[in-house]
Amino acid sequence: MTSFATIFRHAIRSSAFQRVVQKKDFCQTYHREQCTICPAIDLKYKDEISVKEKSFLEFWKKNNLSGSPEKIVFSPLGRAYRTVSKRRVFRGKGGQVLLGLTDISESGWVKPVDVKVCPIEPASHASIYNYVQQFIVSRDGRALADVLSHVIIKGSYDEYWIIFNLSDLPQPANSGLNRLSKNMSKEFKVIAGLFYTIEEQSKYYLSDKAQANFKKLFGKDEIFQKACERSFLYSPLAFSQTNSSIIDLMIAKVSELMQFNKEELLYDLYCGYGLFGLCAAKEVKAVTGIEISVSAIRSAVQNSKRNKIDNIRFVAENVTASSLKKIFPRESKQELVILDPPRNGTNVGVIEFLAERRIQKALHLFCEVDLIPQELKRWTKNGYHIKRVVPLDMFPATENIETMVLLERN
Repeated sequence: MTSFATIFRHAIRSSAFQRVVQKKDFCQTYHREQCTICPAIDLKYKDEISVKEKSFLEFWKKNNLSGSPEKIVFSPLGRAYRTVSKRRVFRGKGGQVLLGLTDISESGWVKPVDVKVCPIEPASHASIYNYVQQFIVSRDGRALADVLSHVIIKGSYDEYWIIFNLSDLPQPANSGLNRLSKNMSKEFKVIAGLFYTIEEQSKYYLSDKAQANFKKLFGKDEIFQKACERSFLYSPLAFSQTNSSIIDLMIAKVSELMQFNKEELLYDLYCGYGLFGLCAAKEVKAVTGIEISVSAIRSAVQNSKRNKIDNIRFVAENVTASSLKKIFPRESKQELVILDPPRNGTNVGVIEFLAERRIQKALHLFCEVDLIPQELKRWTKNGYHIKRVVPLDMFPATENIETMVLLERN
């Protein structure tokens, strides 16, 4: 299968659109190397969307998918949009410690990219990462550098929560971490909370094991989010959308596609802190949200109480065929499903279970374009057809998009 990234990058190289930004102005590292993570960064945003729409349509046709993708929903912020970002700690042969983005070289090797400013992030993200970089190469920060794996920023465009992901926390590193925390809380007024978690070193910047070892260093415990005229608070450990500027458009599109009514039961799979389910609750008879993260479910329950919504319940379970069998009632009724699974997609048997239930409508969200063909094949094989396909530009400048696919029974 030809990947969407390959199609998109080729289309950019072949396009005649004017380059409005020199990549070296933003995407150059301190060592004067070029970051290639965002292939469309030097295009005007409307030109990028044009290329992305054509590339997505080509991807759809190459994979012989039915239906026709609609126009891409623009992101309100085409640049400086990320409300979740991260840096990985790279260690050189000479003991050098570098905080950088992860890029893939032409030879396929993972390489660090210590960009001065990343244009898809707010400028203050770069200032925070640079501050941490300077600390971990100083005498006071060396012990911390030995155990630091990732630094993550989450939050809004006004407030940030910082998470330090560590492999261990011996006393010298703990002293350095406390010193860094105090310094950062004074230096950056936008920082609303600082946390750390301890887990084994891995390619993932947070894992399930991070839950039990999550500790606060400073500030507020929860992140604030306003959406669909409701107020949400959620744990920094809970999944949150990368691009907060597009969330309200996304929620409105969910309502438009699903056409909810008061007789239907909605199941919000991979519900996170309850965003979709709580926004839809007033339009349906009842909602059940299912999510593996205990921290996210705890936030979702509190959000339902905060917004005085009583026709919703939340279950802390991994989304599998066996768990769904226990959660769904014995008899199938007027049931709808929203699925917003992680990048690697649904577990084996999940789609098949939902098809066997004869779910009336399923809205399947994809944050990984290349996963769409194999997941949709499972739906169509089990008696469903594609009703509408709506791409949203959740990740401007990059080689990916969010996609909503509405499926109905044949």
